[in-house]
Amino acid sequence: MALYRTYSDYLKEKYNEKVYKIPIALPVTCPNRDGTLDSDGCIFCGSIRADYETKAVGMEITRQIDRSISHVGPKYKAKKFIAYFLNFTNTYMPLSRFRYCVGEACGHPDIVGLAVSTRPDCIHESYLEALREAQGKYGTNITVELGLQSVNPHTLLKIGRCHTVAEFIDAALQIGRYHFDLCAHIIADLPWDDRIDVEEAAKLVSVLPVQKQAENKADNFGGFFVNQPEILVAGVFDISVWGFGCDWLSACAFCADTRFYFLADVPCIPF
Repeated sequence: MALYRTYSDYLKEKYNEKVYKIPIALPVTCPNRDGTLDSDGCIFCGSIRADYETKAVGMEITRQIDRSISHVGPKYKAKKFIAYFLNFTNTYMPLSRFRYCVGEACGHPDIVGLAVSTRPDCIHESYLEALREAQGKYGTNITVELGLQSVNPHTLLKIGRCHTVAEFIDAALQIGRYHFDLCAHIIADLPWDDRIDVEEAAKLVSVLPVQKQAENKADNFGGFFVNQPEILVAGVFDISVWGFGCDWLSACAFCADTRFYFLADVPCIPF
């Protein structure tokens, strides 16, 4: 039996057809960039927003969605899409603006899911309530994507995250109470991490209400993991980006005696 399955297969099972993730660029910033915590941002964060390919900041959300669908729909015969708020820290914008953006995205007739990227220290009940209201009103599946990156506190300092693992745990527990899907982003094989850190990351996401995990590395962004009620989730990837050559699959198998569901091949369409 296979140890993993792809994210695209998971979406097909959930929605009975192929589903594409559409990046939505919003004019937001981050407390790690605007001087609240720091002004330089994390070391892996680009000097410009993640919309450099879409060139869509300032464009109405509905227009961004329609433009993406016009490109993706005919090419792949896709009819269902996930709107992905990917830029910086999306729960850092004013609540009224956040509520409006969520409503506009979820209200689009072809959107079946909304993924919101943010930081662990920017999770607040009022924003989670806004997501729950939209979910109830539009029936949209909600995923919150949290950046963890590493469980090593010294590594977190090195990469300039300006938060600790404690904030991630607190945010994950808050999100879990709302029963949203939770995706944890981890950068594998950072030069300051070793196998013990990898195993600890696997243990941490296994005991928290994390449904998906995104494995990020320098030359490959992607890889998601789904949690079933009886399955402990942990990261996998046989990679050696920075050279110490950790085998994630072995590390995670060490942490939990169970099957792993590996969601990869995320169809996110740039322009």
